[in-house]
Amino acid sequence: MSSYLLSVSGKKDIVKMKITKSYTLNQKTNTYRGIKLKEVTIYDEDKIQDIIIHNYKIKYQRILQIIHDLSSTDNASESDYMICLDEVEKLKAILNFKYQKFLKKEVYEYFLDKLLFFEKILNEKIIEYRESMLLSEGMGR
Repeated sequence: MSSYLLSVSGKKDIVKMKITKSYTLNQKTNTYRGIKLKEVTIYDEDKIQDIIIHNYKIKYQRILQIIHDLSSTDNASESDYMICLDEVEKLKAILNFKYQKFLKKEVYEYFLDKLLFFEKILNEKIIEYRESMLLSEGMGR
């Protein structure tokens, strides 16, 4: 796909360039240096990856904090673990369907491996919780 870019560095030149990938961000602030912006499209693949990794890390850190909080408390229920597992699945879907095409294979596999690890841990916690509930019901009789 061919596209045109207006370069404004000292003089105005129109440069023809081939664009293969682009990533569009919707801005939270509507003005940038007095110019109203609705969205920003980035074409540099390295910058795209940096932005996606930054945005993904925010969501990733949130999941880590939830898992940490669940692990540090004694009164977490099965539904708490299930909600956290659902959040991990949601993050995996975002990684697979939204970000995969922009990330290098190594980065994508790194994040996917970590999410699969979290999923395994949460499934083990759910099994442990169910076993402890069965044991406590059996002893209560």
